[in-house]
Amino acid sequence: MTKSIVINKAGLTKDDEQLRQHQRDRFSRATEETLLEGTPVNTARAYRNDFRQFEAWCARQLPPFSPLPTEETALLGYLTDLDTKGANGKYPCRSGTIERRLSGIVWAHAVMNIPSPVTPRLSKLLHAIKVRRVREGEEPPKMAAPLTLADLRKIAKWCDGNQTPLTVRNRALVLVGWVCAMRRSEIAELERDDIGKFTSQGFMLTIRKSKADQLGAGRDLPVTSEEDRLLCPVEAMRAWLEIRGDTPGPLFWGHGWQKRRRALGEKQVSRVVVGLVKKAGLKPEGKNMDFSAHSLRAGFITEAVRAGQHDRQVMERSRHKTHEVFLRYVRIAQTVDKNAATGFSKWGDTE
Repeated sequence: MTKSIVINKAGLTKDDEQLRQHQRDRFSRATEETLLEGTPVNTARAYRNDFRQFEAWCARQLPPFSPLPTEETALLGYLTDLDTKGANGKYPCRSGTIERRLSGIVWAHAVMNIPSPVTPRLSKLLHAIKVRRVREGEEPPKMAAPLTLADLRKIAKWCDGNQTPLTVRNRALVLVGWVCAMRRSEIAELERDDIGKFTSQGFMLTIRKSKADQLGAGRDLPVTSEEDRLLCPVEAMRAWLEIRGDTPGPLFWGHGWQKRRRALGEKQVSRVVVGLVKKAGLKPEGKNMDFSAHSLRAGFITEAVRAGQHDRQVMERSRHKTHEVFLRYVRIAQTVDKNAATGFSKWGDTE
């Protein structure tokens, strides 16, 4: 008896359909892995953690919700729970954390090629939560306090007065990180070969990859000498390299480098900056601010804006892609003597 062959509308047999489904699954997994690899490491880590929190919440519900794909009812319930005070009278998290958790859920759907579960009603709920939290006195998350020139000088002076291999390294890290408006991840990933040949003017520093340059196009930034020896990044780097040597590998070695010569990690970069801030006795100049590794980047941009440098020149140095993000630093740079309202009583005065 001859076996009949059933062909569907797409012209595929049953066996073909099974093979095609296998192809879809295989290519989909490969695509998901590539998308994950193309996301900044810290961002992907935060989003994964946010989605796991949502998965756990979905599993606790009776009956459980599907986390992926999810539905509006699940998200409305999740946001409501995150906005409900516990027995201690406190919210489980800040409104900013709720917003980030939702971003993690949306990100997980995008990676799996599933439409965003966010609806207009859900967006309005999130906005209402944020407005009410502000009315209740919830303060916005702390910003990185800019490390001003005066602050930088105090740190450099402290390092200069406490000469050890560690303080020589830290002074070079802070001065070069500041003058190049670097992120902590960029500092941690610097290699010895990223420091070019020294000349009478200084050297070129190569940033091979960054958060805003995932394709690794790289940027070369000139680091020039300063008359003030205390603040000279070129002199500071020379001093560190005399101790470190020219061995290929990480530019800034971490704890116990004489034996292991491992790279200084991102968290260690933060500890270095915060530690020097405390030793120098510095205080943030603005309310709701605190020092962190990002204070190096914020400090350079802030001081450059205050000095009257053109936005485009500063953005070229800081490697900002959008003016909108850059403007956050411009707002921080406003001072009593340098702001748009200075001398307003003379505006239009023709006498």
